Amino acid sequence: MARGEARHRFQGVAEPLGRHARDLAAWFTAVFPAQEQATHLFDASLPAVTGLAPLPPGRADVLVSPPERALLELLSDVGKGQELAEARHLVEGARSLCLPVAEELLAHLLRIKVGRLVHLMAEELKLA
Repeated sequence: MARGEARHRFQGVAEPLGRHARDLAAWFTAVFPAQEQATHLFDASLPAVTGLAPLPPGRADVLVSPPERALLELLSDVGKGQELAEARHLVEGARSLCLPVAEELLAHLLRIKVGRLVHLMAEELKLA
């Protein structure tokens, strides 16, 4: 399974306050070969928990990225183990995104590459 793929199939486990990469729980990596990254996608004015939700059903101690944030995280991984074609396919299948959430996240986006990929895919897939 490619890096990031589990995040989009099952929603990604997120550590909103973590600023440095660390080891993921052994139970998680046994099922999903993954590693945590400390890439800063958003500026400091965006509260760290914006766009995160408790893991269903009722696991308030584990926050996950909803589709809008997960897609930005996926696009951040393009070129770092995530293939562009696979990312495009996942973006194409994401039809129920919440526009206000996506707009808020995009307004605080730091990564130019991610912004360009969002714009490119929105035009190619006629999502805009």
